[in-house]
Amino acid sequence: MDWVMETNKKSTKYTRSSREAATAQQEGWVKTIFDGMSDMMVAIDTDYCLVAYNNAYQKEFNAAFGKEIAIGMSLEEAMEDMPEKLEKAKERWSLALQGEDFIFVKPSEIPGQQETYHELAYRCIRNKEGIIIGASYLARDISDRIRAEKEVKLMQEFIALADAIPQIVWTSRPDGIKDFVNKWASSFTGYPKEELLEKGWQRFIHPDDAPTYAYQLKQLVDSGSQFEAEYRLLSKDNVYRWHIGRAVPVTNKQGEVVRFIGTATDIHENKVLLEKFELKVRELEQVSEAIPQLVWKTGVNGNANYFNRQWYDYTGLTAQQSLNDGWLSAIHPEDQEGALSALQHSFSSGTPFQFEFRLLRSDGIYHWFISMAVPFRNHLGEIVQWFGTCTDIHEQKLQRDELNNKNQKLFQINSYLDEFVHAVAHDLRSPVAGLKLSFELLKQVDESKQDKIIKGCEAFLDRLDNTLKGLVQLIEVQEDSQQSFYEQIDVQQVIEGIVLDLKEKLMSAGASVKNGHFEWRTIRYPKSYIYNILRNIIRYTLRFRDESHPLRLEIATRQTRDGFYMIEVQDNGPGINLEKERKYLFKPFSHINKGSDQQGMGLAIVKHMVEKNGGYVDVSSSLGKGTCFQLYLKEYI
Repeated sequence: MDWVMETNKKSTKYTRSSREAATAQQEGWVKTIFDGMSDMMVAIDTDYCLVAYNNAYQKEFNAAFGKEIAIGMSLEEAMEDMPEKLEKAKERWSLALQGEDFIFVKPSEIPGQQETYHELAYRCIRNKEGIIIGASYLARDISDRIRAEKEVKLMQEFIALADAIPQIVWTSRPDGIKDFVNKWASSFTGYPKEELLEKGWQRFIHPDDAPTYAYQLKQLVDSGSQFEAEYRLLSKDNVYRWHIGRAVPVTNKQGEVVRFIGTATDIHENKVLLEKFELKVRELEQVSEAIPQLVWKTGVNGNANYFNRQWYDYTGLTAQQSLNDGWLSAIHPEDQEGALSALQHSFSSGTPFQFEFRLLRSDGIYHWFISMAVPFRNHLGEIVQWFGTCTDIHEQKLQRDELNNKNQKLFQINSYLDEFVHAVAHDLRSPVAGLKLSFELLKQVDESKQDKIIKGCEAFLDRLDNTLKGLVQLIEVQEDSQQSFYEQIDVQQVIEGIVLDLKEKLMSAGASVKNGHFEWRTIRYPKSYIYNILRNIIRYTLRFRDESHPLRLEIATRQTRDGFYMIEVQDNGPGINLEKERKYLFKPFSHINKGSDQQGMGLAIVKHMVEKNGGYVDVSSSLGKGTCFQLYLKEYI
């Protein structure tokens, strides 16, 4: 009995020991399996403290939050540095601790890693009595499934889009083997998609274009570079049509090519139209080479892209020197701004261009040209080119300018003669009437009184002679022979000659001529004009001097703007009431001095000599102080 009992005791002891060992072994196996799982598992108690987790969860937590965790650690302690994440985590755990089981998908938030997705399953933990003692969640990586679903969705969308557009769309693997073509490829070739993929649709490429296509496709596969080529494809109607093919590589985040996507777009009509246009352009260029005008062409931006042979022969410029905006160097500097302005107006408004400018010949001589251009528009009315010509009008321009100058001079002469005729008629009528009256008196008086009448006739004859001399002199001013020769004139030497010529008159009047400040001394002008202009002004000041004191004259020169050379003659005479007398001052045969018996031709001659070449005369005067004549002369060229 005792033995039995002992044996039973031993058996009982052995049995208890075996059970404990088995339990320990079982727990070890469970822990090993638990820690070896790739899915993340964690459990907490009702106080939100960690009671269990496997290695996968610990690694993920450390990677995501940079912190180690331990059994018994509360959520507050584990996530104290992340209050927002802690709050969201407690919301989910609280639902599970309230007995709610739920599942949701959460994307990865670890910076610098590929986007991952986990399926999180929260469940409550109950004891044998059914009381909730905690909660757990299982996090399973479903990234591959999500990516596969996304790829399937993207592929479905891509296929739907590819089948909807009216051009061939294809994709291939990185090795270049095509794995997709859209419906349009089948519709265009007349073969089903499967056959096109199985046998390849390159066989539909025109034999002349196939080698180039194959080479560029190989470059695409070998280097991953973009592909673009034009080639002809055979349609189901057995007609080759031009297409433009393009392909681009698709890479992953590591930069590896995972696919190629390509298209082939029908450009047949545009290609044929472009070929016709290019043919027309070549024909136009051939025509432009045959005509004597200089022909040019620009794009819509105004940059020149073509000149014919005549342009290069005339200017001596090369194509490199002429194209774009290089042609401007051949235009005269004074004409460049106007030409550019006219061009820019035409380019912006689309209106035809026309402008005259001087163009430099290869021998260094400028010729006048007229340039005209019109826009060339496409079928939409859009300007795509500008075509222009330059025509030599140098001789016509010179003739036209000469004719204009002659017309202008003729107009001046006619205007002057109209004024002159009225003045002559008035000035001749007085002495003629006086002579007529004198002769009538001679018939009526006795001889003792005839001498007095004859002396009166002599005065009338002198006046008539002076008027006729003035008339001759004024007519001579209008003749071109007076300005046929011009040279570089030294004004001071001319003044010295005039002073010498008028020496007796100056001395008898007690007058003197002084040279003031000369800013310039020489001018290109007819010498006779300079001489007569200054001589007539000096004679005028002598004639109308203030006899109460000696006459003083001062002559100076001033350089003025706009190309005028100014001569200034200042006297200390009685002055002129310009408000009343200005309009009569330069008229022929006008008498601003009532006591004068002169014909008044001098200042009229001065005015016309100065104005003959584009100059003008100005006068300022103060009564009792003197008069200043300012002669603004234009050089003869």
